[in-house]
Amino acid sequence: IQLGRRTFHCHRTYGHGTLGLTDAIKYSCNVFFYRTAQRTGGAALIEMARRLGLGSKTGVRVPGEAGHDRHFPRAAQGGELLNLAIGQGRLVVTPLQVAQMVAAVANDGVLAPPRVVRELRPFDTDSIAAEVLPDPRRPRSLGISKRAIDAVRLGLYKVVNEYGGTGNRAFRNFDRPFKVCGKTSTAQRGTGQPNVGWFVGYAPHDKPRVAFAIAIDGLTARQGGGSTVAPVARKILDVMPLDLLGLEQAKQDPK
Repeated sequence: IQLGRRTFHCHRTYGHGTLGLTDAIKYSCNVFFYRTAQRTGGAALIEMARRLGLGSKTGVRVPGEAGHDRHFPRAAQGGELLNLAIGQGRLVVTPLQVAQMVAAVANDGVLAPPRVVRELRPFDTDSIAAEVLPDPRRPRSLGISKRAIDAVRLGLYKVVNEYGGTGNRAFRNFDRPFKVCGKTSTAQRGTGQPNVGWFVGYAPHDKPRVAFAIAIDGLTARQGGGSTVAPVARKILDVMPLDLLGLEQAKQDPK
């Protein structure tokens, strides 16, 4: 996209051609989201981001949580709007905020406040599986249509499970009895500055039980979310106990 004297590029030199939402997520097409932001405008984009929990603390009951409102833009237009559309520019987020946002997609548009687990217990006992610290907050619906949520979820599935998806290579030959949904990202700070790579998602794809957000700082220009961070998620999910994913432990592959 040409905006004034500046050209905003996609990571693919010759572009992706005509795409719908799900494939734009799959291929991580910057230009699709630039155009979408221009159509919606900055006010709508920022309002939705706030509904998804960005721009404010999650309220998790641990001291020192970051993520205050001052790190979130109040308005965006022109080049600032395009940068914000792909999660860059003046936007600052924490992994916990992003994990909460991804969990809302997995939960069909219900934002669940993160809670602290005091203790996990074996699932083969009569006691409850986990003891959670008391917290009066309750999950709340974001009022997003099922059609919209389903489209995003399909895109996140394609990222990992279809050839050409930005997270597909990291999960090649993933032989566990569940599918993973996810999204790669590479946040660029500017010339000469280290990048931050992200891979976020949830599993299993059809009945989600676990959401995650992984960020790695100090990446070089040749590294990114798909090449560097998604493999970390793969290593975690390779050994995650199946009972935590709501699956029968007996089917777990020996590791």
